[in-house]
Amino acid sequence: MPIQWMIEEESPIGTIIGTVKETLLLINNFSELIDKISLKLNNQNIDAQSFLLNSQTGTITSNSRLDYEQKTFYSFSIILQPLELNCSISILIKLININDNPIIFDLNSLIYNITENNLIPLYVGRIQLIDIDQLFSFEYEFYLKNISSQISIDSTTGSIILYEKLDREYHGSKLEYEIIAIDNINKEEKQLTNKLIIFINDMNDNGPKFDHDLYFVNISKSIRLNSFIFQINATSDDPIINGNFSYYLINSSDYFTINEQTGIIRLKKLLPSFLTNFTLNIKVFENGINLTNQTKLYLNSKYLRVLTRGLFIFFIDIIWS
Repeated sequence: MPIQWMIEEESPIGTIIGTVKETLLLINNFSELIDKISLKLNNQNIDAQSFLLNSQTGTITSNSRLDYEQKTFYSFSIILQPLELNCSISILIKLININDNPIIFDLNSLIYNITENNLIPLYVGRIQLIDIDQLFSFEYEFYLKNISSQISIDSTTGSIILYEKLDREYHGSKLEYEIIAIDNINKEEKQLTNKLIIFINDMNDNGPKFDHDLYFVNISKSIRLNSFIFQINATSDDPIINGNFSYYLINSSDYFTINEQTGIIRLKKLLPSFLTNFTLNIKVFENGINLTNQTKLYLNSKYLRVLTRGLFIFFIDIIWS
């Protein structure tokens, strides 16, 4: 049966916890024998390193911080000397929990990821608090600092409901809301504040579009085969990881070729001298979402034009030698 003592956590280092010899005297009356023995901590146990022992009086004092949230009790032994006695005493020191940690938001309940074009209304999650000490009851209510039609928080449960369909290209990559928690039981407690963060994951929902409204280029009639004519580029409002485009010539592929990945158009066959009008239909296709866009390229003896959905995109002047 070990000798047991209790001490409040966070007691100052050097606090007296108990005296071994006094306890031994209470157990038996051999005071002369007890006075003759000396005591030694058994340092083979790591718990003993948190305490100091007076070898003559048997007084045990704390030698390090004692934190209930880190460790609730310490168990070690004390060796009686001389060693010929072949005797040791077990010690058990229990810590008393005190309310020394503030109630805080559970940060995991404040950060969420939602993919754009979500269903509405959408249950996002629930705000939660952490009470490490768990000594007193509390009853917090949750509020948005600024009222929003976009989102609501149930004051009692902390449930988060989203009422708006999110669009990463419109709302950005994340939304932030300031939240407040008020304890209705302990009115003197300060209100808690923090931020609720919703990251918006992108969905590849925007088709390709061309970079510029107008291009200019001059080419000679004597241009060599496989020469670079021009490069057409398409972009997407979605992140670049989604912009996997393929370019195609729908018609007129006898005289021109287009690189499927880069959009570079080159001369495939020499243009005949009698050619005064020529039309290229260029199509861009975004892989994975089946969204496309088309451009018409008009070629004549003076101009080379590109149209998208009926609008001029670029002109290319042709210089005939």
